[in-house]
This record gives sequence, C-alpha cells and structure tokens, in this order.
Amino acid sequence: MVTAIPLFAAWAGVMTGGVHWDMDSRDEVTEAHRITPLRVMNGLLSGQAGWDPYLYLRLPEEGLDVSGLPYLTVRLYSSGEADSLDVYYKCADETWGLGGTVPIQRGWATYRVDLRQARWTEAGMSEAGRQWGGVEKRIVSFRIDPGNQEDRFVVIDSVSLTEEPTGDLGVSTETRGRISGARLSCAAEVTAGDPITASYAFEAADYGGATAHVLLRVMSGAAALQAELREVVMADGEIRVQHEFPTSAYDLGGERTVIAEVLELDGEPASMAACVVSNPRAGAAPILRTEIADYRGEPTLYVNGQPRPLITYLHYGGERGELHAQAAAAGLKVYSDWFGGSEAGDLGQVSSGGYDYGAFDAYFATVLDRVPDAYFLPHLGVVAPRWWQTEHPEECALYSTGARGPSSVFSELWQQEMGEDLRRLIAHLRSAPYADRILGIIFYAGYTAEWQMWSTWEEFCDDYSEPAHRAFRAWLREQYGDDAGLQAAWRDPEVTIETAAIASCAERRGPGPFLRDPAEGRRVIDLNRFNSEGTAAAIEHFASVAKEATEGEWIAGTYYGYMAAHGMRQQLTGHNALARILRCPDVDMLMAPNMYQYRWLGGTSTFMSATESVKLHGKLWFDESDLRTYLSDPAAGCGRTETPEESVAVTWREFANVLTRRVAVGWYDMGGGWYSDEPMWECYRQQMPVAERAFARREPFDADVAVIIDEVSSDYYRMSDLYRLLVVDTVADLPLVGVSWDCLLASDLGDARVPDYRVYWVLNACAMEPEARDALVAKAGRTGATVVFVYAPGAVAQGTISAKAIGDSVGMQVAFTHAGTPDYVIEPGAALGDGLDPQLGQCPGVELDPRPVIIDPEATVIARYADGAGVAVAARDVGGAHVIYCASVRVSVPLMRNVARAAGAHVYIDSGDGVYTDGQYLAIHAASDGEKVVTLPSPRRIVDVRSGEVVAGHADRIIRPMRHGETMFLELGE
Repeated sequence: MVTAIPLFAAWAGVMTGGVHWDMDSRDEVTEAHRITPLRVMNGLLSGQAGWDPYLYLRLPEEGLDVSGLPYLTVRLYSSGEADSLDVYYKCADETWGLGGTVPIQRGWATYRVDLRQARWTEAGMSEAGRQWGGVEKRIVSFRIDPGNQEDRFVVIDSVSLTEEPTGDLGVSTETRGRISGARLSCAAEVTAGDPITASYAFEAADYGGATAHVLLRVMSGAAALQAELREVVMADGEIRVQHEFPTSAYDLGGERTVIAEVLELDGEPASMAACVVSNPRAGAAPILRTEIADYRGEPTLYVNGQPRPLITYLHYGGERGELHAQAAAAGLKVYSDWFGGSEAGDLGQVSSGGYDYGAFDAYFATVLDRVPDAYFLPHLGVVAPRWWQTEHPEECALYSTGARGPSSVFSELWQQEMGEDLRRLIAHLRSAPYADRILGIIFYAGYTAEWQMWSTWEEFCDDYSEPAHRAFRAWLREQYGDDAGLQAAWRDPEVTIETAAIASCAERRGPGPFLRDPAEGRRVIDLNRFNSEGTAAAIEHFASVAKEATEGEWIAGTYYGYMAAHGMRQQLTGHNALARILRCPDVDMLMAPNMYQYRWLGGTSTFMSATESVKLHGKLWFDESDLRTYLSDPAAGCGRTETPEESVAVTWREFANVLTRRVAVGWYDMGGGWYSDEPMWECYRQQMPVAERAFARREPFDADVAVIIDEVSSDYYRMSDLYRLLVVDTVADLPLVGVSWDCLLASDLGDARVPDYRVYWVLNACAMEPEARDALVAKAGRTGATVVFVYAPGAVAQGTISAKAIGDSVGMQVAFTHAGTPDYVIEPGAALGDGLDPQLGQCPGVELDPRPVIIDPEATVIARYADGAGVAVAARDVGGAHVIYCASVRVSVPLMRNVARAAGAHVYIDSGDGVYTDGQYLAIHAASDGEKVVTLPSPRRIVDVRSGEVVAGHADRIIRPMRHGETMFLELGE
C-alpha cells in the first residue's frame, strides 16, 4: 500500500508533503526482477540478488506529480557492497530517465539523495529525460535498483519521496553491534521430503536496538534456495533461533549449506553448516516422450502418444510457487518459466569448471509441491554467463561504439562450451525426480532473449567482433568463391575476402532511397543476409544439442522468424532466415510475443511471423502473450489496458486469435502479478474448457486470403518508416478487413501443400525469385484468383533496381517517377472504389524513393498519386489471374475489403471490427460502439461461448450492439 508519510496529508489528487512505500504488502510493488526467493513480510521486502535486481513501486493510476518531491529516502540492507542506488522513472509522454545516486554499502543504511542532482546517465525520447521527472514532472512509473552486483542478500525496509530531506543527504550507515559465540547446527544428511532443521545460537553486545533480524538461508553454491528472515528481541545472554526448512520429495538432492547471520551484528563471519539431501527417486522417474505431429491437419503437441493443446503460464518475477498455485486454480498447469537472463545465461556452470544445479532443483520442487500435476517447458538461456563473458571478452559482441556486449552469436567457442553446458544440464534434468514432468525445453539467446542482434533496438550497430569477422569472411568465401567474385559483386577492386570488413553503422543506417540498389550497396545487403544466416546456424547448433541430449524424446523450441515486428529495423535483426530454420528437423516449435502493433483496446491481435509457413513445415507456433493488464505498471505501454473489463476483453480477443489460428499460447505474467486478481483468473478458467472443446471439434479449414512476405527481400530495404507501413501495419490491419487469412513466406509458394486462396497479397517482395512469382501467378491463374502486388515486386534484377523488372513481375508497364509522397486518391468511378473515401491511401509525413508509377494503357486505373505524379494503383488480367498492383506502400483497410469481396472472399463484417475465425468459431472485437452486422457463409447454429446463450438456432446473419473494445466469441455449429 502506498500511503502518505505521517505528518503529511493523505492521498488527495495532488500529493503534498511526500509519499511512502513501507513494504507492508506485496501490492506496493508492481514488478520485482532478479530478487529470489522474493518475500514481502513484516514490513520488509527481501531476497537474493541476481545481476541487476530492481523493483517497480506502485503509483496512483493518474501518476504522481513529483515537481515538489525531489528528495528520495531508502532504508535498505545489503550483505555486500554494490555500485550504485539507481532510480528509473517514466512520464506519460514516454520520456524516461535512469540515474545513479550513491554507492551501496554493506549492512543497514539509509540513503538520502536529491534526485535533482542524480547522474542521469540514460534517457529516452529526448534529453529532457536527464532530469528528475522530465519536463512534465508527472511520473507514471518509478523503479528502484539496489545496485547491480549479484550474490548479495538485499532487504528493503522503506522508500520515500518528500518535499524536504528526511535527514542529512548521503549515506547514513547504522551502528552495528558485536556478535559472539555464534553456533549453527543441522543434520548432516536428510532424505528429500524431510525438513532441514537449523538451530542457531549467539550472544550480542554493543547493540542498542530492541530488535534485530536473523537471516537463515539454505544455499546450493551461490544460489539461495530458501530464506527465513526473522525479527528477534535482543536480550542479555544467549539468543536461540530455530527454523525448519522443508525439503521436497522432488528435490534431486546434493550438498546444501545453511548460513546464519544477524543483519545488525559484526564480529564473526556468518555461521555455516553442511547438509546432504539424498533422494532415492533420483534417476527413477520415467521420461516423457513428446513430439510435434499432425492432429487433424495441424501441428500439435503429443505427450506419450496423446495429442493435447498447449497452453502455458509463465512469469519472470522472484516468487516461487505462489503464482503457480493461483494459475493452477484457473486450470493453467503447464509452466514455461525462465532460467537466466537475456544478457547472461544460466545453464548451471557457476564458474569455470564449477557446476551447481540447485536453483533448478529448487524451482521444480517448489512448484510441484504446490501443483503436483504440473508440467514444464522451461526457458533455458544459452547466452554465456557473466563470468564467461569476463574471461572471454574477445568472444563477445563488439559494438560500433567500441563497447562489448554479451557473447557473440558467431563465436564458435561460445557455441561449443554453451552447447556442452546445455547437454550437461539436460542430463541433470532427465535424472531428476521431476523428469517425468518435463515436456521439453525452450532455448534462447540474443537481445531480449529472442535471437535478435544485440543492437536491434539500439542506436549503435553490431557485431564487429573477431568471431563475427571470421564468420563473415568464411561466408563470403562460400558465396563468391574467391577475391575476384567478391570484387565484382561489391564493385571494389581492392577488397579481398581476408580483408573484407563489416559495414560501418553509417553505411547500414544512413539516409538514402528506400530500396538499396545492389549495384552500390551489396556490401550491406550481404551483411544483412550473413547476420540472419549466422543466427540461424547458431539456432540449429543448439537445437541439435538439445535433440541429442534428450535422445529425441523432448521437444525443443525457440524464438525466431519475426517477419512483421521490427518495422524499419527488419533488416538489422538477424531474423530473416526463417525458411532455413523451417528445414531444420531439430526445431519443433517457434515462438514470439503477439504483435505489439495495434494491441490496444479496440485494436487487433496478430502474430509476428509467417505462421502458416511455420505450420506447413510441421512446426508448432507458440504465441507468448505478454498482455499488459490493469495490474501491470501504469507505464508498461504496449497497449496496456486500464480496467479489469478491458483486460478481460483483450485477453479474449487474444485467445480467439490463438484458437482460430490453431496454435499454442503462453500467458506471460512478465511482472509476476499481472494476472493476480479474480477477473483475470476467471477469464483463464473459462477459456480452458473452450480450448479443449475446440481441440476435439477441429476440422480442416482454408482461409480466403494469403498474405505473402519475402524474407530475402528484407535485406534490401533501408531503415525507413515506410517498411512499417508496407509490412507491419498491413498485417496488423488484416483482422479489420473482415475476412479469414493466412500468412506465408514467398519461398513456400511453389509448395504443393499450399492451398488455393481467393486473394494473394504480396507485400515486400522486391527480390522475389522469378520462379516464386511464376508459381504464384500460375497458381492464381488456375482458379481465377486475385494477386495484389505492393510497392516493388521483383525490382531487384541483374544486379540493380529496375522498373522494367517490376513491370515484368506484375504484368504491367511500370516506370520510376520522381521521389515524392506515397499518398494516393481513389479514381472517380473505379470499380473497387465503391463506397470509399477518395483520400483513403494516405501515408503522411514520408517520402517514397524510388517511387514506381504505372504507365500501362491497358491497365484499369484504381487510384492516382495525390501529387499528380501518375497512376498508383491499377488492375489487369494476367495469365488467368486478376492482378492488382499498388505502386505505393500501403493499401487501406476499406480498399483491401473491396478487393477481397470482389475476389469472392467472404466478408464476415464490414464495419472495421476485428474478425477471427476458423469456420467453427468466430470472434468479433469491436473497434467502435455501434450495431454490428455479422454475416456467415451459410446458416449455422450460433452459441455465445462466454455466456452459453444460443444466439440463433439456424441463421447466417446476426445483428448485435457492441461497445468499443468488447469481444464477442461465437461457436458455429451445424
């Protein structure tokens, strides 16, 4: 609870005097990261710190005016020194700052600082962030970082923001007493399931306080498995404390160290006692056999031969067991939690040659004690641990700034050693008493743990390391054979394979035409391709290790293939080799968060990848849905919803997308507590039987529209917001068109398994292979389908950019006109313009260069550029197919709907609301208030999934009033 400091006024809109977080309740903290096991008890928040621990403190929903609150007071304990007490804030205008204050001291201390004098080392959105509270001074997010160093025990007693300092500025360390005669004992050996009883006795002197805090911990190496922080009354003579630490029947066992100390006393080192936990079940648990195989036409998880839908819960907080028990009560009993972090992994090697798996055993045992029928699909970080990065800096990514990052994805040493660590960890897991509860693993690395290049979302570039250069030159030799081949491709007579350097950040991110001409920019285009191929190779390596280590008995998945997520940065990501990963037999499952674009209430739910290509190749798609609920930090962004009703409505929308696209989902409680309220748990509780019923009813379904993305073409685009308009916004818009749709890679168009569609929407295919284009037009021609090409399909030809090549691809005469607006207006009387606003094709604030224009006298004009430059959208029949070419970068939703309807696609609703369907279920998410008219392809029995109400016994049309953001979810029967 956030309350006013005594002597100041209580909350009343604008605060006066100050605010205080006294750690009486877990509710005062919205998120806590890398503090484990996290406990909030008796007015203290405590836990063992990993690297870079931090916690977000709850603020009022309207934010907090800090214009008169410059003074920060924090009372905390740290078992060791650390670099700095840091503060992070964020304002509603997205301005944020991260500032350092004073060093963290060992022991109890009160830290008083004037935040106006903090060292604001990082800022977002503008330099205005380098001051407390930014310009507007109303913060919506507030975070405390109690030092970066790991392997410390930290206790936070209170945090305050005040008008005036609460004492002398700086660090006030607290007088410590002296301990003597400390003795700690416990049994030398216990059997898993029996408690470890720790008895601690000591005497205290020179301590003036009435109470002190005894800290008892059970450690496995440096990992704190359990902790008890107990307040004791100080007295003359010996003081005794006893505590029983439970052990689990699922604990694999091993050496444990019990540590006891008094936080307020010095004079003797912490007391230690050893205990060995043994478990007769070790190595006896039967191993599950899991695989991804076909079930009624869709890739599906099989467990010991039985198909089942995959729905998981995961969080990234420090709690153990409590949240899982809450999730289990809602029917969520598969957990895919994290080990390690995105910048430093944890596979159990805690130092060079030193292995400890106690943290793994403690996690599984703790959750199984609370949820005995739980299953697990854990995230395992294959990024090198921090100690390894320190010992091998030359194997770490090198940024354009000269700074080093985490392990380079191109490092052979990293792949070799982390591969061996992964192999050893899997062997440990398979020998554990909980081995029969593990379904497989998710391995991760890269920026935000998603195999993104480390600089993807930064203002610098990577990777300029020695391993990257070695790998790049080997790749060039494979591509070009010898120096002459490279010199011809790069048009550089001086370059050699052994001297070829990775392109500078200015070359990669500098201004220029939207399309990079290979005649001048092959060096960068090659680098983009190399980064994706190198990332894919690393994924293949670890997937192979996982399959070998599990003897093929567990599934292995990871993050990859974000085709519609990065906007202008797509070419920087390393994610453009999805087709290669889809050919890898060792990867069973691919995953990503649901798209962040349009996540808001009234928006859409879509996936980041070519999901149907993933499924076409027998892989399961896993939607890791990290929706920001009303319980998340107010500054969480990404479409955060503000009320229980809003959060439930958006969650049902997301569930509808998952169910109708027939994929897996993980509900990602990223902050640890984002779902911990009855409306959210009830939402999941209602969804579980719906998922089971839909799984049992599953029948084949073919969508009407196919969206085509070409990953190789991504390499040719420069950083420009035009790419967001071309790909990301188009994909995010598709549910609003009102039709059923799939998303495929261009490289799959020749695959006979690809069904026939009524419309093929080709987005970014500037380097689309002629064979793929011919296969597409032939396929569409056989059924008279419509093909929509957008912007510059096939423009890359014979080593340059060519308007004629675009014309050859679309079957119309095309030229380049001068650079200018991509905006276009609908031609009066155009057949596909019925009912459309003439100004629909608007992309304000950007310039298109090169800008194609259609000059074909036989083409039917649909739209012209707004500045009079010529025809921007036109249609023509080509080889039996109806081809529409949009020379601009975006087709509006109403025009997409008209195109789809004219091609024979069924439009379920034409009011611009989100549609999700697989023919057996239909969901509508209202983009606006009003009466919604829903039309079905044929009469069906219609049941409201959420209420059970029979909406219609036999109808092909329903009319319902809906509120903005409401989700209607219908089951369509016979």
